[in-house]
Amino acid sequence: MRKLQDSAYFVTALTVILAAALTPAYGQTFSVLYNFGSKASDTYSPAYSGVIAQGRDRNLYGTAPSGGAINGNGAVLKITPAGVETVIYSFDQTHGSDPLAA
Repeated sequence: MRKLQDSAYFVTALTVILAAALTPAYGQTFSVLYNFGSKASDTYSPAYSGVIAQGRDRNLYGTAPSGGAINGNGAVLKITPAGVETVIYSFDQTHGSDPLAA
């Protein structure tokens, strides 16, 4: 009888531990910061969009092979936490084009 009771406690404790371990600790909320290609001379089709760098200033940095101010040859871009996109550098045929880097 004692082994059965110990076994029941073990199963109950294991169930509680597993339930606690499988419950997410923090929920995450995702929101769209910026829609690429929404205005003239805008960047679009960001390369490796899953690999965007966040700077110490909390801004996001990346590249896009299309768009930019000079003939649409691509650009280096910055997006603020408020969702404001700024083109830091527009590529041209002389100084590179179509960047495919994060």
